[in-house]
Formats: sequence, C-alpha cells, structure tokens
Amino acid sequence: MALASAADDTAAVSDDDRRPWEPPFDASKPAPPISYPITDLAALASRSYLSEASNFHLPFNRASTPLPCPGRRSRRAAASSCATTCRAVLGTFITEWVEGAQICKEVLATKDSAHMYAERLAELAAALGFDGWLINIEVELDIQFIDNLKEFVNHLTKTMHAAVPGSLVIWYDAVTVNGDLGWQDKLNKYNKPFFDLCDGIFVNYTWKEKYPQDSAAAAGDRKYDVYMGIDVFGRNTYGGGQWDTNVALDLLKKDDISTAIFAPGWIYETNQPPDFQSAQNRWWGLVEKSWGVLQSYPKELPFYSDFDQGHGYQVCYEGRQVSGDPWNNISCQSYQPMLKYTGDEVQTQVQTSINFKDEQFSGGGCVTVKGSLEQNVIFSEQLFNGGLSMEDGSVLLFYSVNADANCVVGLSLDLSSRNKGNTSILIADDITTFHRKKQNRMYSSYVQSDKVAPQAPDNQNWVLYQATVQSSVNYTLTGINIVCTLKTTGSQYRNRGRWKLGGKWKQIVSLPCIARPYKYSEQQ
Repeated sequence: MALASAADDTAAVSDDDRRPWEPPFDASKPAPPISYPITDLAALASRSYLSEASNFHLPFNRASTPLPCPGRRSRRAAASSCATTCRAVLGTFITEWVEGAQICKEVLATKDSAHMYAERLAELAAALGFDGWLINIEVELDIQFIDNLKEFVNHLTKTMHAAVPGSLVIWYDAVTVNGDLGWQDKLNKYNKPFFDLCDGIFVNYTWKEKYPQDSAAAAGDRKYDVYMGIDVFGRNTYGGGQWDTNVALDLLKKDDISTAIFAPGWIYETNQPPDFQSAQNRWWGLVEKSWGVLQSYPKELPFYSDFDQGHGYQVCYEGRQVSGDPWNNISCQSYQPMLKYTGDEVQTQVQTSINFKDEQFSGGGCVTVKGSLEQNVIFSEQLFNGGLSMEDGSVLLFYSVNADANCVVGLSLDLSSRNKGNTSILIADDITTFHRKKQNRMYSSYVQSDKVAPQAPDNQNWVLYQATVQSSVNYTLTGINIVCTLKTTGSQYRNRGRWKLGGKWKQIVSLPCIARPYKYSEQQ
C-alpha cells in the first residue's frame, strides 16, 4: 500500500529491515526533507503521520499551493500519470501481490473497517493537500469482500467531497465486481459498479480501437469521467506510446472521451535526446498539438509567475545569485508560459524556451528567446493565454530588464470585447523604436514605461520599470506576450539575440527581461 507524501510512525530502521523504498533515517528527527509511502495499515489507522513529534518532515510534506479547481468537469479532461490530473494532485492507494491481498482483507473485513480506513485516507488528503485518491486494487478478492469494497469506495468519495470540496476519487480498472483480477480495458458491467460510486475510472492502457466508443456508451452522460489510459512507455498501449502518444490522443479526441497519461517520466528515465528539456518540450508539444490547451490563465488579479518549475541549478533573487547549488522544491513551482515547441529548425528561427542555466532574475528558471531578427521585425511570443475579466480603473505593471543597448524588450496585452472587438496594448520603455517598425500597426495603443529606481551596485545590469495600463470592464485580458525588436543601427546584417525573462506578475506585475544580441553574417 502506497500513500503518497506521508510518513509512518516507525523509528529508525536498519538497512537489513528497511524495504527498498524506505529511507534510511528516523522520520522523527531532522534530515533533508523527504516524502515516502506509508506501507502498513497500523500507521494509517494510528494517524501517526499527522504527528509532528513522530514525523519531523510533516510541514515539508504538505502541499503549500492548491491547484485551481473549476469544479465538476463539463468537458473532456486529460490526466497526467496515475497521480496527477489537469485539475488535481491525487494520492495513490494501491494493493498488490500477496501482501496487498492481506491488506484488503483487513480493510474490507467489515463495513465499519471499510469506513474507518476511508476516513483515514480522507483525513490524510485534507491534511497534506491532496485533491483526491486513485484507488488501485490489483489483487484477487473473495466475493464476500465485494460489498465492503463498494462501501469503501462510496464512503471515501463522500468523505473526500466533504473534507476537500472539488476533490476526486478515481477507480483503477483492475479487480472486477466478481472479485477477479481482470483488466477490462474499457468501462463495462464488470467495473461499472465501482465507477458508479466515485468520480471516475482510469481504464487500463491495453485497450483496442473501438473500446473508447464502448466505454463512452456505457458511461452515458458521464463519458468525460472515463479516463482511457495511455502508457508512454508503449507497453501494449494503443498507438505505441513514446513519440507516438499523440496517435492514441487523436483517437480519444475524435471519440470525445477523457484520457489518463501514464508514466510521462519515460522522457527522463530513458534519457531521450538531445537533452531532457528539449525532449520534454517536444513530447508535450505533441500532446498540445493533439488536444490543445484546456485551461487559461490569468483568471484574476493579482497574478504572479516567475516561471519557476520547482527545480534548478541555482537560485536568484532580484537579479543576484544567492545559491549556486542544484535544487528541487516543487512547492516553488509557478505558472508556466504556454510556449510553442519549434523543434530543431533552421538557425534563423527565433525560439523560446525555459532556461535553467544562465543568469536569471528570480528563482531557478527564466524564459529565453534566442535566434535572429530582421531589423524591421517585431518578435512576439505569447506567454499566457488569459481569461481575466477587467474592471474599470488602472492596472500597475512592473518588469525588470537586463538588455544590450541595441535591443528593446517589452510586453503586450491582448484584450477582447464582444461589443468593441479586439485590441492590444504594447508596453515598453522605448515605444519610438516599435513605432518605426512595419509591424507597429499590430498594436492599438502604446504605453510608456518608466524606470522605478536605480538598482543596487551588485545588481546594476537590471533595470526595474513600471507602467500603468488603463482597463475597462468591457474587456477581457486574453493574452500576455513578450515582444522584442532591434534598434535601428544602419547595419545590413540581421542580428541574433537572446532575451531572458524571469520575474513575476501581480496586480503589481514584474517581468524581468534580458537581451544580448550580436551581429552575424548571412553565410552563418
């Protein structure tokens, strides 16, 4: 049994007694923060994982930033791996093999025991910030336990909904209503009784071409609660997974049903070339191309993002490096820009990516734009696809820039109105340069930004700007973009540049940028 992000009440264990996944330290004492599974029912029943006396790491195991939750789905949804979805982070309750069968017998011994363990799971989820549970029973069960298994699923679902509004309980397609361990690969009469008691089903990933249609028909008006599994490793999965994961996605989109993407860690675990970040961007680009973007942000002010992914090779604060050590802390993860994967195209292609290695303004990552620009071109890349209803008044925006003298870096806001159509606002400290470009007509208005104050000596390359943008209740903010162009120099050469962005959006907004262009010949 694995209960994610929790610790049991065992004292220090020896290497001889320790199971392979258990850490070699006493959880009640200080040590590097770690999350590891609960492996026995006694620890779950005792609530010891919620005791800071026996679990020194409890504060580090709690999720500190809840994901936005729009409530019950009204459309197709995608789940990523067996522990996360586009709208939730799920814990996993899993029983396997001989030991798993024994755990099930204890949990399902009586109706009361089924209720008690369901309540302990709900309590754990509420305390640690889970948005629900994936229930994976992968053992043969005597038919006498099935009624109590239904009680367990039903009571867990109701208790979770009460403890964590908007939470999910998902059933995995393994054991059937007859107690057989038989993966159905579709929603049917053998697993639907469990589906009827919870929020959805994760269908095993060895389904055939017609199975999504069968599942949708069986689900009726709950077809979006059926998640057809896709194994990214490609183990007997439709379409082959790996770089062909989109084959299954395309079919599921056509059949209008949801999906569960299992093991996207394949990219990292198999060391896909040329490097992890490039391969990661390429793979998720295929997912986006197939299914598009299911959520938009910002949705409300203040809005903040420093593009941090919760890991990096250094930590920066206001343009200064405060640590040069590699790190991981998922609670630092921020809203990510919606960057398009462009692939290994010609060198003149301007590309945008997340950069973890070079100088940044905040956190461990930043947005980098690199490539070549014609002198008369304005480069624009959407960072965020918004859905923010504006109000009458003004929005104060801050952004920081570290730029070569030959570059101008700014921001643009896309606004739309049913009555007044679309409009766009460009914000930059040098709006004159943008006015001179052929593409300047793409912006409806221009806002001059001003320096806020000189930076500290050890931070002198960064300049902080602010601007005030007037908003109207008739408009919705639909996009936030980075814009870059070159100052006119009289040169016949195109210029190649790098612009780095890494800061924060709020009602007071900050988007630091960096630009370092240089000339190169047409032959390069």
